[in-house]
Amino acid sequence: MRKLTIIFILLMCFLFGLTLPYLFESYGPFIKNYVMGNGNQDIEDIPSEQEKNKADEVVVKKEEIDFDQLLKKAEQHFYDSEYKESINTYIELYKSGYDKISAAKNIIAVSNYLNEEYSQVSNLLSNMYDDYQDSIEYNYYYAEYLYKNGDKAEAEELFFHLLILLEQQDSDLSDRKKALTYYYLGDIYLNSDRENVALDFFLKGIEHEKQIVLNYTAAAEVYKNKENYEQAISMYEMCLNQDHSMSNLYYELAVLYEKNEEILKAYNYWQRCINSGIKIDIAQKNINDIRENHPQYFEREETEENVVFKIDWYDIKEIETNKNFRKLKIGLQENINELNFQSQNDFMIKYGDNIIFEGNKDTRYQINFSDNTFYIFQNGEIKKSLSPDQTLKISSTNKNNLFALYNIKFGQNYFWGGVENRQYRGDIHLQPITSESVNLINYIDLSSYLLSVVPSEIYASWPQEALKAQSVVARSYIINNLNRHKNEGYDLCADVHCIVYSGVKSEHPNTNTAILATKNEVITHQGEVIDAVFSNNSGGYTEASQYVWGNSYDYLKAVNISESMDYQLPLSPHLIEEWFVEKPSSYSNNKYTITNTYRWIKSVDLEALKSRHGLQDIRGIYITDRTNIGTVKEIKIEGQNKIVSSKDSSIRRDLNGLKSNKFIIKNIYDDNKLQKIIIFGAGWGHSVGMDQTAAAGMAVKDKGYRDIINYFYLDTEITKLE
Repeated sequence: MRKLTIIFILLMCFLFGLTLPYLFESYGPFIKNYVMGNGNQDIEDIPSEQEKNKADEVVVKKEEIDFDQLLKKAEQHFYDSEYKESINTYIELYKSGYDKISAAKNIIAVSNYLNEEYSQVSNLLSNMYDDYQDSIEYNYYYAEYLYKNGDKAEAEELFFHLLILLEQQDSDLSDRKKALTYYYLGDIYLNSDRENVALDFFLKGIEHEKQIVLNYTAAAEVYKNKENYEQAISMYEMCLNQDHSMSNLYYELAVLYEKNEEILKAYNYWQRCINSGIKIDIAQKNINDIRENHPQYFEREETEENVVFKIDWYDIKEIETNKNFRKLKIGLQENINELNFQSQNDFMIKYGDNIIFEGNKDTRYQINFSDNTFYIFQNGEIKKSLSPDQTLKISSTNKNNLFALYNIKFGQNYFWGGVENRQYRGDIHLQPITSESVNLINYIDLSSYLLSVVPSEIYASWPQEALKAQSVVARSYIINNLNRHKNEGYDLCADVHCIVYSGVKSEHPNTNTAILATKNEVITHQGEVIDAVFSNNSGGYTEASQYVWGNSYDYLKAVNISESMDYQLPLSPHLIEEWFVEKPSSYSNNKYTITNTYRWIKSVDLEALKSRHGLQDIRGIYITDRTNIGTVKEIKIEGQNKIVSSKDSSIRRDLNGLKSNKFIIKNIYDDNKLQKIIIFGAGWGHSVGMDQTAAAGMAVKDKGYRDIINYFYLDTEITKLE
């Protein structure tokens, strides 16, 4: 019986094995669908051969996506100010299998340019966080995005998580970003009335990176609120040490020093406010009050009438005046009616070719001009009066004579401006322009003028080849721009509008050597002396002239100053933001670089901005046009009552003073209201032509002055003045 049972089972297995291929062929798809949860599907719904081919085509198409083409398209949209189109293209890349973090960083970077929150972006970044919550890089960028858009609670969580990750993992997150992380956290706590914790974060930020000035000013605000004026003063002054251009702090320091009962220091900062054009009425009132309430600080041992005006004359290098080029007329002051001066040697005053007065050396004289009449005073007594219709000329027979002029104003409305006594080579001219005022002009030869100009524009301690390059550049610039003030009756002014000229006090043996070694050398293009413009620091990439002034010159094109060509602009939105926030390697960043010029940060004073442009609540500042190397061409300041547009050279002034037009903007919101605006910038000046700091960096690398000049001014030659 048992044997029959076994035989029966084996027979049945054999028969089932024969029918298995038939069963699988006929009912396999149905069984598969049922197991996969689609058991109700009819057999007729099985994909056809045509549908299978279509599915295969989709897979092939995904594999054939040209990421490079999409990246170029997204980047071009960005530089064309088509920001939503750029974001949508990066989203397409994100969904097509491109590197998600790279796509997300570009999406975040472009979102800074929108005047509204893009919900599609927020959703994408939020969903992505589940997969990248342990990524240091993604935590930083996403937390900053949340902070910027006002989601402070979630931003706080992510920033704290980032700090934990930084302790657990090796990271290449820069010290600058770490310092910014502490600033963002401190700001979140400060706005939730947790000042002590906020202060700790600001101080930690300073420990990580001293050049992030946001932490200094924020810490100073906390100390000020606590009435710890001494510490607040310390923070503001450390901030100024990092960035001398932050003249808005003069007012804060003046107020704090008064509260701290340090009257003379307060007086000094009120004076700086006036020189910089900051709250002049308030500053002048406080100066008057201090002088009235504290006369002991301003008493003189002798009355002004009895003071002996002794001059310590500079020991200058005696040179032969330049015979290859005419003398220059340099405007020192406009619209004055009084001049106090001394001469190192005996002098004469001429009207036309006639000598009308002869004066003695080392004696103070005063010339007043009123009602079309010159009055020459000595010791308070009128020595001569004259009603001319020509320029009054003061000169000496000594070719290396110096004139000391009193109370010369310089750098008006700049943080470094002031008033001082100065000494000048050459002759002094007084040119009537109205019945009550004259222009003060220095009549001087080209070589003598350059002895002062070159060290006024570049540090004399820099490498000799850089000083030679600056000498040739300055000489070329001067000759090309001689008609700049033709309507005012002189060639060039003595300020940054033309080229800084501060008299013999600037002269230095190092620059004297460079100037005389390159005597009469100029830069030419197609036989003409070029407009050899230059700036302090380009941020690592110079700009083409047409994008700054509208005039295109073959020799003034954009030049990459990356020492090893680590980057080549234009960059993607994320990388251009990195370029501004970080400090990439270049000739512009070296031991000669002034602190916070290669890269700088500015927090915009919203109240000052509203007052300047007549705006009600500001909703944001948006970049609407920029060049491929990051120079901002146009911005819009959006207020509740109107939108103000600003273009080109006006932008720096309209944003209350920026170092350059190279920057990115971050509008920071809280409860859908603009809280603050932070600007990250690069370079100091217009960035066209020679980058002076980079020239010094190149000279250290054994590049000669001719190589330096040819690097910045394309297709040019160095020739001698005829």
